[in-house]
Amino acid sequence: MRCLSLVWLAALVLLHSGLGRADEKVEFERHWSFVPPRASRPPEVRDTSWSRGAIDRFVLARLDREGWKPSAEAGRRTLIRRLSLDLLGLPPSVEEVETFLADRRPGAYGRLVDRLLASPRFGERMAIEWLDVSRYADTHGYHEDYHRDMWPWRDWVIRSLNDNMPFDRFTIEQLAGDLLPNPTQQQITATGFNRNHGVTASGISEEYRVEYVLDRVRTTATAWMGLTLACAQCHDHKYDPFSQQDFYRFFAYFNSVTDKGVENRAGNVDPLIQVVPLDQKSVEQKLATAIKELERQRLARVAEAAPLVARWEKSLPKGSKRAVAVPTDGLAVHCRLDEAAGQEISGGGSLKASLVGPAQWISAKLGGGLQLGGKTYASLGDTAGFDRTDSFSYGGWVRGASTGAIVSRMNDSADYRGWDVYLSGGHVEVHMIHSWPDNAMYVKSAGKLPTDKWTHVFVSYDGSSRVDGISLYFNGQKQEVSSTRDALSGTIRTDKPLHLGRRNPSGILNGAVDDVRIYSRALSAVEVKALAGGNGLSEILAIAPRKRTPTQRTDLARGYLELHDSRYRSLVDRLARRRSELAAYSKNRPTVMVMQDLKAPRQSFVLVRGQYDQHGDAVEPGVPEVLPPLPEGAPANRLGLARWLVDDDHPLTARVAVNRLWQVAFGRG
Repeated sequence: MRCLSLVWLAALVLLHSGLGRADEKVEFERHWSFVPPRASRPPEVRDTSWSRGAIDRFVLARLDREGWKPSAEAGRRTLIRRLSLDLLGLPPSVEEVETFLADRRPGAYGRLVDRLLASPRFGERMAIEWLDVSRYADTHGYHEDYHRDMWPWRDWVIRSLNDNMPFDRFTIEQLAGDLLPNPTQQQITATGFNRNHGVTASGISEEYRVEYVLDRVRTTATAWMGLTLACAQCHDHKYDPFSQQDFYRFFAYFNSVTDKGVENRAGNVDPLIQVVPLDQKSVEQKLATAIKELERQRLARVAEAAPLVARWEKSLPKGSKRAVAVPTDGLAVHCRLDEAAGQEISGGGSLKASLVGPAQWISAKLGGGLQLGGKTYASLGDTAGFDRTDSFSYGGWVRGASTGAIVSRMNDSADYRGWDVYLSGGHVEVHMIHSWPDNAMYVKSAGKLPTDKWTHVFVSYDGSSRVDGISLYFNGQKQEVSSTRDALSGTIRTDKPLHLGRRNPSGILNGAVDDVRIYSRALSAVEVKALAGGNGLSEILAIAPRKRTPTQRTDLARGYLELHDSRYRSLVDRLARRRSELAAYSKNRPTVMVMQDLKAPRQSFVLVRGQYDQHGDAVEPGVPEVLPPLPEGAPANRLGLARWLVDDDHPLTARVAVNRLWQVAFGRG
């Protein structure tokens, strides 16, 4: 009743003053905050010597009006402490205080200000206010409060402040960096501003998608205009001149983002991008340069190999298809398994291996072979003691097996430390383990081995300690693999012996093996094909040199170099390592959630009583009527909105930004 009485009282006053007649149009003055600020002339003051600038004159005029005198100038210790806390959020060190006290040259205070502004801590301190208004968080906020990574956006804010980015750019890139022509990674990262809202893991997806849009309206209006536009979500604003139509026109700018409502998982959710941290960017650029140079050297070696290939070809036996030698460089273990009897087998050179369990020698792929019946395995002693940073290759011919270790140097009782190539349900698995499962690498073949015929199974590893450094081949063909473990950082060395046909003590193989080889280097694809008897060079050699195509000549030169040229293999190995390193950097790049619009804008509506599924009148993107209109030609999207906010005639943006800074310095806006 009190509110109603006041309304009637105001109406009576207007009526009796002659201002309330129905036939007379009343002009009301707009609230000063909705009028663009104008330059104010500094007031005249009595003590002009006290003022060092225009702001001082405003301050002194107010003091004069109140009858107050300015405080005495603070001492130097107080000044540096105040300034350091305001600009850096940190007290000055003893050394910094002493340096300032000792600087008696003119301009000492100005130099102190410049030094503090140049500190990286300045951006960190000034970012705090913006991170707060932007609702920055590295967790989703709802229910499980899953972790996410929005810190790349936070770092963008800090860098922007340290780089003194103009405020119009600071605004446009955060609200619409993705809509700029040819946006950079950093401009897209900036749009993380409006992905800082909470993300739920349960509920009605459309309800929460709309909630995220509402959040963007509330936050954008508050951050740039200092408005409580949120109060017009369910009805016209009770106090400020904003209608519900105003609210949902503003809402329409953010209603076409491609995100979902419910995301039941940890981590960042779409839309997102990978980002390259600045320190990582320089490393990636160096790797890319090294790769380019190694590739140049490799191609040059291929180009100059023609005389070497010609001499090699002349040395080969005559015939329509000439035999191509298999690689021998780096061969550390070679078990031919041609013994045909007894418990002793040769592992190459002076290495002697022994069988444990009954031996069953068979006719195999390359002469003799060994049938392992589930109780027999071979122990090769202390050899092939590779670590995770060593490049090495291993494997052989297998038939009739679906489970068990083919080759292994592993200690089951020490969290499976070691390495192997292992059959599991017909799939081939490769393990390199420090401690299973947290410190290990693991790959599994997509396809299965046939059990009714011989298959050449071979692993080549480049020493990168990453899954993408493992290549798995069947009969010389590289296989597709999957992986659930790619986090190897500890040693894989073990004091257990090298075994054929088991781990130690588990994983005994029930099947046949033949011609097992281990190399102390990573074999190339051509070399593995040669071991499997199908590298394709014989087919090229069968063609008369003058009839070979340029591609065939290049393939022959490359194949020859991979088989016989240690310099070329070294180039290939280094190139593979660098590419693997670069791929790992790319794979492990952090992500950040960003803005991305649908190809066709989503239709927006006034939501009756603010309910997500109660559509009222259709609306198009627009700004509150009480504020200046959009600039002519502005697009009806977030980019148009951002440019409107930083237009020279906008009455609120500059005021709000300055008030926020004033609050930082003086505790009150």
